[in-house]
Amino acid sequence: ERIGGFAGVHTPCTVLQHQYVITEPIPEVKAYHDKHGHQLPVLRDLEGSYYVRDEGEGMLIGPYEREDLMSLAPKEWKGTMPPELTYHLFEGDVERLMESMEYATALIPQLERTGIKTVLNGPTCWPADGNHLVGPSHEKPNFWHACAESYGIAHAP
Repeated sequence: ERIGGFAGVHTPCTVLQHQYVITEPIPEVKAYHDKHGHQLPVLRDLEGSYYVRDEGEGMLIGPYEREDLMSLAPKEWKGTMPPELTYHLFEGDVERLMESMEYATALIPQLERTGIKTVLNGPTCWPADGNHLVGPSHEKPNFWHACAESYGIAHAP
């Protein structure tokens, strides 16, 4: 919103709380790193609506939450991210993560016997309607949006 504001363009986005879990170390993740010398690929499960990747020697599991589970940033933020709170963390809410964790555990059985190291819950900017925002602005000629991506490269051709 601030960057668009410099050009006099409104960026229709909102700030949500996005949280994810980082597990304790998993021996199979370390073994993969030792054998291959690089990280595991990132996996996005559309059915379970989550993503998973390695984080250190553990796994990171993050949900793409349904609308009924999403938590917005505080109202006093007025829909934008205060620059002084860039590294702000909210209280984690494990209950909101359980459905994604269950799907991830069904796919990666090692998660069932692995503890949670931490739950991180921080602000992130998302498109107001949940779709990506890429293309020319209708407000200003020669101004293009390429922002508020909800799923990053998942929308790439």
